[in-house]
Parts: sequence; C-alpha cells; structure tokens
Amino acid sequence: MHRVMVVASLLVANAVQAEPGVIKVFEAKAFAQPKESSTLLHTFVEGDRVSVSEESERGWRRVRLPDGRNAWIRESSLDFSNAQQPTAPAKSAPIYIKDLRHMAELMSEDRLVQPRAQRLATRRTAGLGVLWGGVGLGIALTTAGVIYGAGAYEGDPSNKEETSLGLVIAGGGLILVGVVVGVATLPSREDVLDVINSWNTRHPDQPVQLGHGEARR
Repeated sequence: MHRVMVVASLLVANAVQAEPGVIKVFEAKAFAQPKESSTLLHTFVEGDRVSVSEESERGWRRVRLPDGRNAWIRESSLDFSNAQQPTAPAKSAPIYIKDLRHMAELMSEDRLVQPRAQRLATRRTAGLGVLWGGVGLGIALTTAGVIYGAGAYEGDPSNKEETSLGLVIAGGGLILVGVVVGVATLPSREDVLDVINSWNTRHPDQPVQLGHGEARR
C-alpha cells in the first residue's frame, strides 16, 4: 500500500499543465533531455504548433512530439502570444460573375490573379471580334456574289458566273475562318475555372462563382 502511494505521489509530482505554443524560429530541435548533448528526437519548423509544459527547467520546456513522445526544446524557440487556434472566418456568399470583364474587375486587388483574369477577358473580346467579323464579312461577300450573279450584266456571261462564284466562295471561306479562329481564341470553361479556383484559394473570404446569380462587388 505504501509503495502504491509513493508511485501515485510521484505521478502527481511529475504531472504538469500544458499550454499551446508556436515555433518562432526557422528550426527548433527537440532533445531527449534538457541539453543539446542528448539524443535529437525531432526538428520542428517555424509555425509549428506544439503542446508545451508550463514549467521551465533552466531555459528548456518539455513538448509533445507528433508521435506522442516527450522531448525538450529551448524556451527561446517558442512564442505563446499567438498560440491560440484562429477562429475560422464566416463563409461569405459567393459573388456571381456576369462575364470575364466583370471577373477581371472583381479581382483587381490581386496582382497575381488579376492579370490572368484580364488576359481571359481580352481573349474573349478578340475571339468574338474575329468570329463575328469573319461571319459578317463572309455573309456580305456571299450576298454580293449572289446579287451580282442574279443582276443584269453586259458582257461575257462566263465572267459574270466566275466573279459571282468567286465572291460566294470567298464569303464562305471567311465565315469558316472566322468561326474556327474565333472559337479557338475564346477561353475555355477550364481556363476560367482555373482562375476562379486560384482566386478562391487566395481569398476564401471573397469567393467568386461562375454561374447565374445577382452580381455584386
């Protein structure tokens, strides 16, 4: 009975309260004993959160390692002022983007993501310009060829047919080129989602979303 009480007393004596700490140096080595000549058990890096004993022994603190073992670390390596776990920010309602120009405007404060969003907006404008420009000019040439072929013409009829056919072919070619080049220039949905994901990762408190909804700044 006396032996049990002695063991219990030792356990109570060795029991220490723990408090959270944060590693504030580039690397902090944890040793088996409170001296650097003892066995090195683990190396913490800056920003790691650790459970630290409240009692200090000659400038050393006992810490809990990731594998559950105890070790000793220099007290000067620890910061206790910002050790509390940060409160997760409340999730904001997503901002629905109307178009790529609107997306570039929303991301104007981020110098890394905004240029990518602006390039997509520029590509969309250029792609639509090529597409509708080619289609418009192609329709105009095709219409001119049809009208020219059906109109009055004084001279060799073969020249008339050749000119009319040439205009129609040229118009059709312009339409085809405009559609192919324009569509190829337009940014894909994956391009847009890639930029959105980059923004949302960097700004979780200001998420944006591609889809229908009320646009707001």
